[in-house]
Amino acid sequence: SRRENSIRLTPDLRNHSANFMALKLENFVILAILKSSFVAFSSEAAPGSRREDASEQKARVPIRFHRIGKGSRREGTRAIAVSGLLAGFFWLALAPAVAASCADLSQGGWSYTTCRFDPKKDDLRLFWRGPDGQPLGSFEALASSLKPGEKLIFGMNGGMYDDNNAPVGLYVEHGVELKRANTRGGSANFHLKPNGVFFVGGGQAGVWETSHFLAQRPPADYATQSGPMLVLNGKIHPRIHSDGTSVKLRNGVGVDHDGQVVFAISNEPVTFFQFASLFRDTLQCDNALFLDGSISALYAPELRRDDFTLPMGPIVGVVGKGG
Repeated sequence: SRRENSIRLTPDLRNHSANFMALKLENFVILAILKSSFVAFSSEAAPGSRREDASEQKARVPIRFHRIGKGSRREGTRAIAVSGLLAGFFWLALAPAVAASCADLSQGGWSYTTCRFDPKKDDLRLFWRGPDGQPLGSFEALASSLKPGEKLIFGMNGGMYDDNNAPVGLYVEHGVELKRANTRGGSANFHLKPNGVFFVGGGQAGVWETSHFLAQRPPADYATQSGPMLVLNGKIHPRIHSDGTSVKLRNGVGVDHDGQVVFAISNEPVTFFQFASLFRDTLQCDNALFLDGSISALYAPELRRDDFTLPMGPIVGVVGKGG
């Protein structure tokens, strides 16, 4: 009979069975989290050097989970599952009530996310070090460093940096030049001339070729140097070719015909030419600057996006009221 064929579970077997059911439930929760896209993971940086030419790192980790504590991988997975669910409910309940500034788009079959801000109305800033004088390194640390009544509504890695998370080129914050312009030659992307400077000041923003910026010295409350220029005076950088084969996650910034600041990040590896074409052809930016690659990361609460990446150097952010 069915009763005769049933298996008697010893205490050990009961434990194994319970563990198996728990593991199945755990896997179901993890899949639900990934499908709901509560958190977007875009970092493909190698867990090593944070050199100025991050886009040339060879190792890729398209999805990086930050481990919590000293437990096993399984314990870390449980922590990710619980944290992911809580984060999802948090975003649903507390997403800031601001005008939509970020959106996903596709060009040539490649996926990107773009964010637009008006320098006359939006509080665009650059951030590097916290109150303790150490690099902030993350969106979380940046958000925590803001004054009462302020909240971070957008963030993105804001320029190339060295192994100490310090900018490798010109860096201005609150009108104070903290790092000099870097006009040296070299083989890294930063030195692929012409490179450029993104700056904000007096209700205006610009992306200028470095030598032009240094000659004119426009009023700048904030400025960051990076390279190469993706688009210069409506033309793609002369050394960025349509037959390029190097594909990376990439992010950059441009200013469109209406004076709006446009940030873009690829959601999958793309070539320099594909990324530059996005700014020129779709985003209508006559001048656009490459900010970095591989470690590219975006913080956009309205999209429920908070990318994980290696510790960053300069961070560009938009601050709103709240907190």
